[in-house]
Amino acid sequence: MKRLEKILVLVSCALVACLTIVGCSANKPENREAFLGTWEIAAMTVDGEESSEEDMLFIRALPEGVSIELRDDGTYTLNLLGDVDEGSWEATGEGTGKLTAPGGSDMEMTIDGGELVVTDRGDVMRFEKEDADAEEGGAEEDEADEADDAEDADDTADDTAEAEDDAE
Repeated sequence: MKRLEKILVLVSCALVACLTIVGCSANKPENREAFLGTWEIAAMTVDGEESSEEDMLFIRALPEGVSIELRDDGTYTLNLLGDVDEGSWEATGEGTGKLTAPGGSDMEMTIDGGELVVTDRGDVMRFEKEDADAEEGGAEEDEADEADDAEDADDTADDTAEAEDDAE
């Protein structure tokens, strides 16, 4: 009987250790990092009906808009046309997570092709990172500036070579 108790205690300890490791790995910084930041609405499906591009342009043009901010401290702010909700969020795995509203209801979220997809009782909201376009534009501008600088350096080298040839 004592042997059985020792085995049960050992198995219980091993099980608790495994659950602790698995539970902590889902919310690791590398799993959370993709979610962090402010996201702007890109598309919605409500009651099975997908919003038109015109509807989305109209919503994005409104000062209140629709956005969600996921912060590093595990809290979020969801702005739905000026109606602001706050709650907590967590990464549940690589590219998956959940939002918990103050009332305790959960919404699933995933990262899909660079978009944040939030699902709540069959309704789907797809968000794009707010600063993604600015970063991409900035990178393109930097590459263009570098190309211009390289062209200018080549032109300067050509002018110098021509001046040396003329001097001879």
